Amino acid sequence: MPAIIVSCEHAGNKVPAAFQKLFKNHQKILNTHRGYDLGAFHLAQKIASELQAPLFLNRYTRLLIDCNRSTHNRSLFSEFTKQVSVAEKEKLFELYHAYRNPIETFIRESKGKGVLHLSIHSFT
Repeated sequence: MPAIIVSCEHAGNKVPAAFQKLFKNHQKILNTHRGYDLGAFHLAQKIASELQAPLFLNRYTRLLIDCNRSTHNRSLFSEFTKQVSVAEKEKLFELYHAYRNPIETFIRESKGKGVLHLSIHSFT
C-alpha cells in the first residue's frame, strides 16, 4: 500500500510583517480566491483526518510566492512580489522551502512504497 499525504499549497492568506507594505492598499484581495483557495484548508483537514494521512499546509498567501509552482516558473511571484529586491525574494524562497522541503523529505523517505499525494485546491 502506498504512503498517502495530503497537501494544501493555498490554505491561507497570511502575510508576514516584513511584506505587509506590499498589500497596504490591497487588503481586500487577500480575502478573495486570488489570495488563497477558499474552503481548501478545511477540506484538506477533513481528508487527511479520514485517511489518517499527514497534512502539509501553506498558510501564506500565494500572492507572495506560489508554493504550487517550481522555482523557475514564470508565475512563481505575483504582481505584488515580482519587483521586490533580491534580499526580499530570498526571504520569500525561505517560506517556499519551509513548506516544500518537508513534503519532498516525506516522499523521499517513502521510496519503494509509492506515494499517493492529494493536493487540495478550490476553484471559482
